[in-house]
Amino acid sequence: MKKGLNCQALFTICYLLREKDGMVSNAEPSMTGWIEIDLSALGHNLQVFQQKISSGTGLMAVVKSDAYGHGLVRVAKELLRLKAAALGVASVEEGLRIRKNVSPSIPVIVLLGPREEECALCLDHRLTPVVYTLAVVRELDRLARERKIKARVHLKVDTGMGRLGVLWTEFPAFLAETRRLKNVKICGLSSHFARADEKGHPYNRLQWKRYQATLEAAREAGLRLTENHAANSAAALNHPPAH
Repeated sequence: MKKGLNCQALFTICYLLREKDGMVSNAEPSMTGWIEIDLSALGHNLQVFQQKISSGTGLMAVVKSDAYGHGLVRVAKELLRLKAAALGVASVEEGLRIRKNVSPSIPVIVLLGPREEECALCLDHRLTPVVYTLAVVRELDRLARERKIKARVHLKVDTGMGRLGVLWTEFPAFLAETRRLKNVKICGLSSHFARADEKGHPYNRLQWKRYQATLEAAREAGLRLTENHAANSAAALNHPPAH
């Protein structure tokens, strides 16, 4: 890929808040170090991924953690201009920043899911939460019923990452409980590969098999899921079946 965009080397760098010649950098003025981000490199990287993913597959650009230190608002605006299909954030707070400063309408997926007390914010600002606990799903259902709307959600299944999500063996029961809630609309199913950066690793194939089985079970239950996602950047490059 074109040089100029390195998401992993930003955590210990100070940032100077300014824009120059299509470059963006964030830092306190008193600091002696800063990093400049070439937005044309961001556009190039997005274009590369758009060319690699399967036809008919949308690209969700993940801008969590202040766009990995690049500056959430400026990067999100550029991704919107470049026709990203959706934006992924870690928290409800990040989603609200996008709604306030970037776009009132682009799909925003809250990847870590909301706390119960944040469910109302998701509904009121049209943020789509990833959910994996019945407590949160039930709260969304209650609030949606009060508002006379449907709460759009993505369900998270843990196929072996061991981080977030309903364990794949427990997913059928979770799905059955969620489907009983009349004000919740299940729009997609998500998961995450544990070894996505290791091309050809057998654990990726095992996780994909579990994800496919879970997806098929949801479809057999009558769900029409159109917003499914399991491939992060590494999986998009190393495991084409995932998109």
